[in-house]
Amino acid sequence: MGMLEGFWHHGYWLPPGATWEDFKESADIDYPQPQDLLLCIPGALLLIFVRCLFERTVALPLGRGLGVSDKRRPKVQTNATLEGFYVLLGRTPKKEDLIALAKQSDLPLKMVETWFRHRRAQDHPTLMKKFCEASWRFIFYFTSFFSGLALLYDDFKEQIIHHIATITLLCVSYCANMIRFGMMVMLVHDASDYILEKRQDARSDTEESDRSEAEDLAKNKE
Repeated sequence: MGMLEGFWHHGYWLPPGATWEDFKESADIDYPQPQDLLLCIPGALLLIFVRCLFERTVALPLGRGLGVSDKRRPKVQTNATLEGFYVLLGRTPKKEDLIALAKQSDLPLKMVETWFRHRRAQDHPTLMKKFCEASWRFIFYFTSFFSGLALLYDDFKEQIIHHIATITLLCVSYCANMIRFGMMVMLVHDASDYILEKRQDARSDTEESDRSEAEDLAKNKE
């Protein structure tokens, strides 16, 4: 028995008494096939299109109607030295780095600190953008949970392992014809997401207000 055959031996993957021959299709029996999962690709593209359409035609007008507005952010002056450090070495330089950058760019230390603070603020998503994104997530997760659609998260690196494990379980359950098992995985995975995204909508305004107050305090100190 070769290594590949040994890896796929039915004794490791299937219940006692079952073999891979039991999963072959016939005129009377139709089993799920792994290639069916390729339909996820056009499905994902369709979801991207629907999301863009929703954010432009629903979430954006809704946000404006609710009074969501973006605070005007100070423009950052172009500086190749500071921009190079920001992109390559980090967004929050240490004190000694700030002193060295001030010497290199021939600027006061306070001005360098202000530049990095404004540059970081420039990269933060606007309040309207966060509102549109959270609105889409709320609608999508709510619909997914109550209609039984499969769900793929917007992945952040701290949750990649969790998402990979979930998607793997869903794919394996489908290919092994364990549909009920996959449904339970999806149910546990999605049960609280739409509630969390609804809360994110409410938190967006608070976070933006806190950030604005912090910037105002920093400006007053200057």
